[in-house]
Amino acid sequence: PMTTPSTMDFYLDPLCPWAWLTSRWADSLARNGQITIKPHLFSLVEINQKAAPPPTEEKEWPLRLLAVAGENHGEEGLWRAYTALGELHHDQGRPYDLACLAAAAAQADLPEGIVRFALSEKSAYESVRAAHAEAANRGVFGVPTIAINNGPLMFGPVVNQRLDQAQATLLLEHVSGFSGSPHLFEIKKVKREPILQTAGQSV
Repeated sequence: PMTTPSTMDFYLDPLCPWAWLTSRWADSLARNGQITIKPHLFSLVEINQKAAPPPTEEKEWPLRLLAVAGENHGEEGLWRAYTALGELHHDQGRPYDLACLAAAAAQADLPEGIVRFALSEKSAYESVRAAHAEAANRGVFGVPTIAINNGPLMFGPVVNQRLDQAQATLLLEHVSGFSGSPHLFEIKKVKREPILQTAGQSV
């Protein structure tokens, strides 16, 4: 049976262009009142190397900003910051440097000084580690990963472009159906369409 969506757990890393495109699908659904997004952090840096990265690992700067935004401004603040980061990096092609993070914080209406705090305080680094460990313990192995209504985790859906509202709603119906099918073990589409690229990173 199809599950009527209400909440969507969404695991993300600002480095991933695929998660960014899928997040725009989820964001359009949320803005249309079809779901409530519960964002969670996942570190691709952590999963792709054996030893924990040092606290100054620049690739995790965006995650540290999101961790602090979430702790101080809730899930909505985290999602605002993630959206601002993605628009600057993936859509406009800007690198994740200090200027980009500061611009994203301002765009997300976060307080001045939050970037400096996120990058200098050990607590922000530890928050990323804790969030990643929680995700990994739940079974997340990459992004995008979602769960609908606290149902089973699903890697994807991976989309290669932004969807209009009708396409977004149809995909939600399909994904909800998959989530509510207890005997569906795995499904994978054979790729025949060209892979698109975002401005910030080649795919």
